[in-house]
Amino acid sequence: GVIAQKLAKRICPQCKTGATPDPAILEELFPEGTPDSFRCFVGKGCAACGGRGTKGRVAVVEYMQVNTEIRQAISLQYPVAQLRSIALDSGLTTMRDSALNHVIEGVIPLDELPRVLPSDRMAPEKRGAC
Repeated sequence: GVIAQKLAKRICPQCKTGATPDPAILEELFPEGTPDSFRCFVGKGCAACGGRGTKGRVAVVEYMQVNTEIRQAISLQYPVAQLRSIALDSGLTTMRDSALNHVIEGVIPLDELPRVLPSDRMAPEKRGAC
């Protein structure tokens, strides 16, 4: 497989609390509307994190299992957009998916997403395009 990663700030577990999400970030992440179940967290800042609200970092990963179809597309030098489409249809775990899971689980703050995700990858990518 192939893996890519970026590091995101980890919310301090000592001062983690629920947060009101930034509407501008939500609009980018969910152009069709934010799911009712969406939640996010922040660190308020405490002695354990030096008042920052974050302590340490965690990997936001993108993982692609290389299958026969992807291998063939690579050897035939398909354009990057077409390769990505094939990878998405083959079960690519995107950085967006990984980052959103971390946000919902209370591992990273929502405002880390614009820093770790390219702007063209904030919105969901279409699967089933091939």
